Amino acid sequence: MKHELRRVDPLRAANIGALVYGLMLTAFALFFSPFFLMAGLFMPSEGAPGGTLFLGFMLLLYPFFGLVMGWISGLLTSVIYNFIVRWTGGLLLEFDGAAPTPASGSAGT
Repeated sequence: MKHELRRVDPLRAANIGALVYGLMLTAFALFFSPFFLMAGLFMPSEGAPGGTLFLGFMLLLYPFFGLVMGWISGLLTSVIYNFIVRWTGGLLLEFDGAAPTPASGSAGT
């Protein structure tokens, strides 16, 4: 059974993008933080503690930037998709089995 995706809600796509990017960059920061911490131990102690500052930046700000950039990219991607789909047609999705049920609160119900 084939269905055509004609429109994506920009705010919902932005929220999903924010969560996906935020969680990915949180996992990335947590995975690589021990390596940056170990690298900071081997850095010369003269001047500012670069390794420690970078680790703090990565653990605190990197996931936040992921949330912000994921929200912006999700919003822009859905707006551009909705604009282009007028001329190209929507994505053609094929499902096996029964037809998908519409989401509650959608225009079709």
